Amino acid sequence: MRLADLDGQHVVVWGWGNEGRAARQLLGRHARPASVVVIDDQEQASDPDVRRGADSRAALAEATVVVKSPGVPLRIARAAGKPVTGGTQLWFASTGGARTIGVTGSKGKTTTSSLIAH
Repeated sequence: MRLADLDGQHVVVWGWGNEGRAARQLLGRHARPASVVVIDDQEQASDPDVRRGADSRAALAEATVVVKSPGVPLRIARAAGKPVTGGTQLWFASTGGARTIGVTGSKGKTTTSSLIAH
């Protein structure tokens, strides 16, 4: 799914961690969804725009697409019965097939990235 595919859609961003915030920002800058609603049942989601409990279930019922954060299990997101994507998938789809190398892990990312760039 590409960002352009979200134009005119009712999008639910599921999760209000770093990636959820980034997804909402990305949608605001590069897509034209009909609506964007953020849902998260975690206590640390103190933003008044974040819906919880019954409000989040109502938002899911109205959604046409779910953009899930990594902390939301895919099987649970799919249980909502809506197409599901994520910020990483949206980013990869927007690169136009450019060659991409991902570096993950807890140690050595800077060294590895420097070697790849060199």
